[in-house]
Amino acid sequence: MGSVYKQKNGKTWTIKYYRNGKAYRESAHTEKKSEAERLLKLREGQIVQGQFVGLKAEKTLFDEIVKDLIVDYEINGKKSLDRVQLSIAHLAKHFSGYRANDISTDKIKKFIAERQKEGAENGTINRELSALKRAFTLASRHTLSSITKTSPLFSPIPVHPQSAV
Repeated sequence: MGSVYKQKNGKTWTIKYYRNGKAYRESAHTEKKSEAERLLKLREGQIVQGQFVGLKAEKTLFDEIVKDLIVDYEINGKKSLDRVQLSIAHLAKHFSGYRANDISTDKIKKFIAERQKEGAENGTINRELSALKRAFTLASRHTLSSITKTSPLFSPIPVHPQSAV
């Protein structure tokens, strides 16, 4: 059971709810009590269904998970660091500023279509998607163990061998 309240002299509503005995407080970003109550019900429903990923997971940005990917490549001395940085540069044009939870399968399909329009080969796009997938995997293992519930589906696109001319 949670509650909805306003801080003294505050304009926006705050919700408070519990998960596994831990209290969570979050601004509802609204001046309407009914909207705050709706957010509280949403959070309580997510908790009951086991879909609550936590506030940190909801706020984690694409830019943060790819920084972790670069650090992983540096720590492990991967020779393909330059290649993954190039992939991240292309991904960042489309996903920079996005919350990781907002990167959906549909948005990835749009990314693929845009990269194909730019003339990128399917193999190149697959390498970029592979870097994004690795970033989500690292985030789920180290930073946000619950982010895997929201990770998009990654399907490689077919690579057609170039015909000999």
